[in-house]
Amino acid sequence: MPAVAVATSPADAGGEEYLFDRTDVRAVFIALYTAVFLVCFFGNLLVIVVVSLSRRMRSRTNLFLVNLAVADLCVGVFCIYQNLSIYLVQSWVLGDVVCKLYHFVHNLSYTASIFVLVVVGVERYLAVLHPITCRAILRPARLRATMACVWLAAAGLSAQRLYWAQTVTVDLPGLFEEIICISNRHKYDQKLWDVVTFVLLYLLPLSAMAVLYARIAAVLWGSGRGLAVRQPRARRSAVRLTVTVVGVFALCHLPLHARRLWQHWSPLYRGPSTFSAVFTPATFLVAYANSAANPILYALLSRNFRSGLRDVLGLIPFRLRGRRGSGSSSSGSDGSGGPAAGRRRHRPAGGSILSRTVATAMTELPTLRDHSSLDLAAEQRLVAKEERFTTVTALPGLLLQQGHPAEQGVGLMAMNNMALEHDDEDEA
Repeated sequence: MPAVAVATSPADAGGEEYLFDRTDVRAVFIALYTAVFLVCFFGNLLVIVVVSLSRRMRSRTNLFLVNLAVADLCVGVFCIYQNLSIYLVQSWVLGDVVCKLYHFVHNLSYTASIFVLVVVGVERYLAVLHPITCRAILRPARLRATMACVWLAAAGLSAQRLYWAQTVTVDLPGLFEEIICISNRHKYDQKLWDVVTFVLLYLLPLSAMAVLYARIAAVLWGSGRGLAVRQPRARRSAVRLTVTVVGVFALCHLPLHARRLWQHWSPLYRGPSTFSAVFTPATFLVAYANSAANPILYALLSRNFRSGLRDVLGLIPFRLRGRRGSGSSSSGSDGSGGPAAGRRRHRPAGGSILSRTVATAMTELPTLRDHSSLDLAAEQRLVAKEERFTTVTALPGLLLQQGHPAEQGVGLMAMNNMALEHDDEDEA
């Protein structure tokens, strides 16, 4: 529950000056909250724009990260300055509706974020360990339905905040009447709610993600035995990004959960103390900083995001270079990002080394056979080459038809490699 500090005068505090009446303290917190708000609002808005407008960013992982950016954007709009006003303004001036929205969105954004991160972990697990199944299951329609379910579940778990939150008028004798925005503790058991939230929406999801990413790391970076499945470098980059996002999320929200549990269970906690007056808003500030950190992580760890950002901002004339490059087929580049992008553009539809080799051979062999000037040796080499390509093409299917586990493993490995290399959606 977002904490509420009731501003009191020095006389009401027994002659001791209220901490947030000090100009230097107010200036520091205003500067920190403003920095977090600016990065959170404009950074996440930029993430949404880049993923929406840049083709290279349209992938499964980035679809999930857009939903995470939407949740973070809600934090910037409905939570950051509203939380700051509790400590700087003597009375809540935003009204009862905004009070309810503040508590609701505060819970909604956190719940949606942890759910999205769990879905990303499951998707990464399927993409790395079961790529063929992943491509068959995670269709665009199902992905959209999954995200809709995530937001509906988060809204359902947060809806009670609309009932619990309210504005209350406090009469301070001899001073003034103060309006505060609180969650009415008479309507629910705050201690039980905070413990359940910590276990079900922090410990269990993070533990599940730790298991998933440990299994993923064993496959991507482990030495392996025998015939290991080949993993593209882009897949490792995507996993590295999502693991970092999860780790930062856990670290930024840990102080908030720890303070709530300490507040309920430790006899050393003193609400009116100066330490509590600083520690409470600091835990909220660190949690909000997580929403500002995610766009920075994307910019630092995702090469595709940086390229998409440059495209959207117009720092590189992407489309103009693409038009110039399209007129020169010998350059090997499509103008969208150098030689690597050119290789992706001209890659055969099959995607894997096996399918590219077969596709090249099947296009070259008929042309060679049209030339009557071939000598006998060249003709024999051509026939042998054609037979070899036919054998390689049928290898996965033939091996799968055999009863030997080792041969089945080779066939599955070849099919998995084809699925892995054909799947460009894993580039983060």
